Amino acid sequence: MTEIMIDPNVRVAGDLTFSGYEDVRGPLPIAGQQVLVREPEANLVAVGIVRRVDENDRLIYIAVDWARLAPDRIPTPDEFMGILRRNQVRSLFQPIDRPVVSGATLRSA
Repeated sequence: MTEIMIDPNVRVAGDLTFSGYEDVRGPLPIAGQQVLVREPEANLVAVGIVRRVDENDRLIYIAVDWARLAPDRIPTPDEFMGILRRNQVRSLFQPIDRPVVSGATLRSA
């Protein structure tokens, strides 16, 4: 789902707000499409509906149910550890059981 950063202090025509194209994460939405709106400073989220896309001014007008703007869910510690385990990357500095020689020979001391 496309995510759009918003500022809840910027409102037009009642329940509408607008954001610039630079605030869009994901594909550029079209009128009538549901999007996830996020207020990044307080990490509040809600679902919004794109009402209009102004290509000249590069603005997207979104209807937001302001009463539903709520903190984004933070994973529990167990969920977070599961995410870390799934995303674990093999260390570049794992020990090896033999010396690595690249284009040179080893000399005895």
